[in-house]
Amino acid sequence: MKAIYFPFTYLPESIYQMVHAICTKPVLLQASRRQMPSRLKDLEKEKNLDIIAPTESDQALDFLLNDYHQWAQIHQGELSDFTKSPPPQLPFFNETSSAQIRSDIRQSMKGERNKPAGPETPDTFLLARAFLVMAQAHDEHQYDLTKDLGRFQQMEKKLFAEMKGDDTAYNALFTESIPISIDSVTDHMPEERLNAWIRLFAHTVSSEKTTLQLEDGFFFVTNSAAVMDHIREKTFEIETALHVTGISVTATEGTAYHSFCKDFKDKIRWLETSPKATDGSTIAYPSTPNTEHGNRLTVYRIIEKSPKTVLETLAGTALPKLKTLPPFQHTLIGVFENRESAAQ
Repeated sequence: MKAIYFPFTYLPESIYQMVHAICTKPVLLQASRRQMPSRLKDLEKEKNLDIIAPTESDQALDFLLNDYHQWAQIHQGELSDFTKSPPPQLPFFNETSSAQIRSDIRQSMKGERNKPAGPETPDTFLLARAFLVMAQAHDEHQYDLTKDLGRFQQMEKKLFAEMKGDDTAYNALFTESIPISIDSVTDHMPEERLNAWIRLFAHTVSSEKTTLQLEDGFFFVTNSAAVMDHIREKTFEIETALHVTGISVTATEGTAYHSFCKDFKDKIRWLETSPKATDGSTIAYPSTPNTEHGNRLTVYRIIEKSPKTVLETLAGTALPKLKTLPPFQHTLIGVFENRESAAQ
């Protein structure tokens, strides 16, 4: 059973752990293996993560990204921050902006006129790769900042507990995991991320060199409420199919856990093909002592729409390369919530 994380290429540790906790192997799309964070490479070597990435050369991608950074410097940082890029003028997300950037560079930089020109109108696949590389760098930076802030807040709590002489609270804080709010990171530009991710996914899964096997079952997972809201706006008929509550990233062994895994996988396979309506049932995660249980997964089912149809609708265009996906009757999307966001 595979869980395809979308529409992001940066997989935070907290989400990686939650995907494994529900007995599935995460699948992560990468725009470029050379641009991939070292932590992800280590997970892939340990066979704990399936990574799919284009097999094409990175030369055109490097040229495009280099042009962007030079253009941003010429314009004194204009659009150099991914978070400040207004969607209609998203850098390298359409051919017009790409051509304008190249034109500005050639006119403004001395000594660059004899530089070998790259493609003047990069294809959609290349533009999607460039966008996702920039998005990944932004996401990694934002997650690091959020994690550092969580650590600071935890240290602050420890200090106050120590000052009050509350030994019980002080000791508990030393073993407490840090809840990381994910919404501020993953809610940025959901439509643009989906468009780029879907085009790259379609190109990559159709490659003859891909090793990704999805016939045994798969579903999409995200930790972005904004992404799910955008999908709902596409007038799909969507039902809440399943809740998994009390997910713990430490309770991944024992008889109860293995029984949960079997029940969960059987339920996902049934949801992929069954014509019957679901009742939004709940599967409780095996309880373990001394573990906080606030993480949850809600699985939505897009009725009578195959994964290929759903992705083409979201992309707004036909994507023949997606014909390699298993033709499941319904599409399943799981949305993770961590302790902090679930409590809000």
